[in-house]
Amino acid sequence: RAEHHADLCIELLGIDEIPMEYMVMFGTIKSNTFEFDEAEEFYQRAISHAEQYNLKGLLAQSYSNFGNLKRKQRQFDNALYYIGLSDTLCLELGIELGLLINKVNRAEAFLDQGLAAMALRELESGTQLLKKMDLTYINMEYYKLKYRIQDELGDEVGSNRSFRTYTECKNEFIGDVPRSILAEWELATEREQRNIEANALNLSLEREVKQKYLIGFIMALFL
Repeated sequence: RAEHHADLCIELLGIDEIPMEYMVMFGTIKSNTFEFDEAEEFYQRAISHAEQYNLKGLLAQSYSNFGNLKRKQRQFDNALYYIGLSDTLCLELGIELGLLINKVNRAEAFLDQGLAAMALRELESGTQLLKKMDLTYINMEYYKLKYRIQDELGDEVGSNRSFRTYTECKNEFIGDVPRSILAEWELATEREQRNIEANALNLSLEREVKQKYLIGFIMALFL
């Protein structure tokens, strides 16, 4: 659904008219639907713009997501390089959430290479940040990865415990998921359509009432 609306937006406006702050979101959508070439184009646009205008926050986010894309493409050296660039900016700007997300992405890159022990060390180095942030979505992704790593290491007890925590976070997230911009947009469109239909119905009823009054008036006049 997200990709459908993103494609529709580009079709209606053209890619050059899309605000630059949405490029990372569009890239992430394409990355999650395995359209890697298109995802890279969006990320490169965001990176070029952020570098040109020294937008360090956007650059930190773009590097992080671009690094994660490289992980999915199994270009692990590039993945770790861009995640490292994001870390440097996050430290400079004090973006602790970015640091935590980067730890999760880096740990997953290690796991994808079969380096489960390194992945676990990297992930657990972010435990204090995780507790400090206490964000349901991040908790869910953290424990989802942790149970996979522990399972790879043969830690059945730890894996089961992490899986239960992941399930609890997932249920909490699904039960209280905030509306996205796209969902709000759809809701507004549906509401507008209902208003149009309601107005058309009211207009039709008004016409029927007027016709009845007119017929009644003519009959009374005739009598």
